[in-house]
Amino acid sequence: MKRLSTTFIAAVMGMVAMAQSPTLILFPSEAWMKEHNYGKNELNSATGRSRWNPDYQKAFDNENIDKTEISTALSTTSATLTAIGFKCEDLKQSMGNLGDDADMADEMGFDLDDHSQSVVPDIKVEVNWKLEKKVLATSQYSVQLIAKDYFTGDVIASIDEPGQLSGEGLKGDLRRVIESHMADFSDKLKASYEKTLKYGREVKVIFGARSGVDFNTDQIEGQVMKYYFRDTMKAIAKNGVSNIKRDTKGLQEYRVRIENGLKLDVLGEQLQNKFNGAGVHIDVKVAGIGSLVIAVGE
Repeated sequence: MKRLSTTFIAAVMGMVAMAQSPTLILFPSEAWMKEHNYGKNELNSATGRSRWNPDYQKAFDNENIDKTEISTALSTTSATLTAIGFKCEDLKQSMGNLGDDADMADEMGFDLDDHSQSVVPDIKVEVNWKLEKKVLATSQYSVQLIAKDYFTGDVIASIDEPGQLSGEGLKGDLRRVIESHMADFSDKLKASYEKTLKYGREVKVIFGARSGVDFNTDQIEGQVMKYYFRDTMKAIAKNGVSNIKRDTKGLQEYRVRIENGLKLDVLGEQLQNKFNGAGVHIDVKVAGIGSLVIAVGE
């Protein structure tokens, strides 16, 4: 009979107290994808920059992936989180819903430095497994779990631990390592989701300046653009919960809490009408499931 660690039992008890739990989806980490050549560098023709993008479909089309250590790490992590009480989505079934903020920004005429892919679940858990060294009959490895808000890409919690293969085999070893750190990990996931339930869904709203527009000097209705954006975000946010993440003359990125039932296309239409009423030309696009990308200027 499998012995449960005290930290794992604590995690289970914590989940029992939750009326509603977040839905998770597990991905191979980008580092693992890159190491195994599941992806490619893509050139942004507008900026001349090259960006490496993972190709999850290519990875899961490989008939041998189920025999790899990363597959064992993914299935063991999923089983552990499910046993606690989290709902885990299957990545393969969600492939068609992937989106890319960066592609949307490129299409609209300005550059976005980072990107995140978005699907239906609340939280994305990236899983990495790496063999560190093998000495005689002993294999040492590292396992890493990084949980991110699926709508914003912000890191919520992580586990980064070494392990050593024993007679239990990789699956048993991984389960033991993951379970021993699960209480803190799951507490952070729960805390993040409880904020969502209480204060609303957090989304990204990104303003990008087209040629000739300067957010630090240009004005809208007598107010400097960057401050107009700030006040607008506070006004649309649930309980005024809005925070700026990036602040330059050509790029303003906000995290905004909105009502859980509010769709981004509806929010985008509201912003379009507001800016049009102020005599400012903007183009608004919904990027993936968690971002509004707004190009300001002609």
